Amino acid sequence: MADLVEGLARNARAIAETLGQIDGAEVLNEVVFTQVLVSFGDGETTRAVTDAVIADGTTWMSGSGATDALLRDLDAVAAELEAALEAANPNE
Repeated sequence: MADLVEGLARNARAIAETLGQIDGAEVLNEVVFTQVLVSFGDGETTRAVTDAVIADGTTWMSGSGATDALLRDLDAVAAELEAALEAANPNE
């Protein structure tokens, strides 16, 4: 299992390195596990790139819906996640 995880992390670091060489792409985090945060300029362009990649089907990626308003209301986000967890595990 450790080899699998390290391989996935190594691949993520390689993807980040490659993305960092593309004009207009900016890797926003130090890749220490398997998550690469990348921006393609503004939010609209980043969403358009993400949508196009997903539509192509070769690669999967998700976009972040995080906004300043969401980040300011972390208690509401935590409450929503807690409620979803409780709904997913009703017997616990």
